[in-house]
Amino acid sequence: MIVSEIEQKLVTETFPLWETELGEPLTDKLKQVVRLLALVRIEEHLPAARRSGRGRFPHDRRLLGRAFVVKVAYNAPTTLMLLEMLHTQPMLRRICGFATRKSIPSKSTFSRSFAAFAKDNLGDTVHRALIADYIGDRLMGRVGRDSTEIIA
Repeated sequence: MIVSEIEQKLVTETFPLWETELGEPLTDKLKQVVRLLALVRIEEHLPAARRSGRGRFPHDRRLLGRAFVVKVAYNAPTTLMLLEMLHTQPMLRRICGFATRKSIPSKSTFSRSFAAFAKDNLGDTVHRALIADYIGDRLMGRVGRDSTEIIA
């Protein structure tokens, strides 16, 4: 799907549906975040949560990945700031996939997940996938000009 098709679907279907469901309009920043999440599709690069034996179900890494993209989009310097935003902004929390405040993982869970994303080079993987999807084998040209005076 090309970027203009994604944008069209978001504007005509997704935004109105979410605004109706959540009972308030999406801010421009939230729309920007939704566009970014739709373009990046980080969930495709992360496995679904599955239980391995006994104990509690693990947190869904796909939702943590979405929160990671939100942290970048909002330029949040710390995980604590991201958690505060998720706890105080219901729309943002729902966009990330967390239904309630109780479903938001702890700071340590976020920190471990973000460390695992860095170790696994998730950013590079997503970047390569975006390049392959939207640019492919096309050659991208760029002209750089320097106006520094050269003394002969």
